[in-house]
Amino acid sequence: MLNAMTPRSASRTSRSRAATGLAPRRIGNDLGHHERGLPVATSETSTTTEHYESTPYETTPVREVVRQEHTQVAWGPWSPAQLVAGGIGLFLTVLGGVALARTGLGDMTSPETTVLGFGHTPLMAITEIGFGVLLMLDAASAFASRAMLIGFGALAAAFGLIIVIEPGAFQDWLGVTRANGWLYLGIGAGAFVLGSLSPVFTRR
Repeated sequence: MLNAMTPRSASRTSRSRAATGLAPRRIGNDLGHHERGLPVATSETSTTTEHYESTPYETTPVREVVRQEHTQVAWGPWSPAQLVAGGIGLFLTVLGGVALARTGLGDMTSPETTVLGFGHTPLMAITEIGFGVLLMLDAASAFASRAMLIGFGALAAAFGLIIVIEPGAFQDWLGVTRANGWLYLGIGAGAFVLGSLSPVFTRR
């Protein structure tokens, strides 16, 4: 009766044997493989880590070339005659302008007026303004101012001398008196002398 086993108990026994005997059998097989030098299937996990080395940028010394440019200003020639020409031109322009403002442009020979004691008609006022503007324009150049002073001075001195000698020579046309003669004689003589003697300087 002890040896008689039911099919259910036999199946339980086989299951327990299978559950308990499987692991030792496999271990034994693995040991046997090691003893006999046979390969054993193993699983290995390898991890590869890449390292990146950060190297600083190589700096190349930069050589800066600084160019220094020196600008030399060259001044044109100048002469004291420029100041004289500009001064005389300004005086004549103002004198003639005031006279023309008083007489107007109705008739070139009338009416007559007096500015600073000097007689004027519209024609005389326009003549003074014209010579004054030319003198101021020529004052921009050293050589032109000298030439203008010499030419204007000679003309003005001769005109003034005529009026001084004969005051009524241009009375009807220009309204000038002997005072005008002395004025133009003095301005003309001074302009001629200064224009002839004024040096021309060149500076840098």
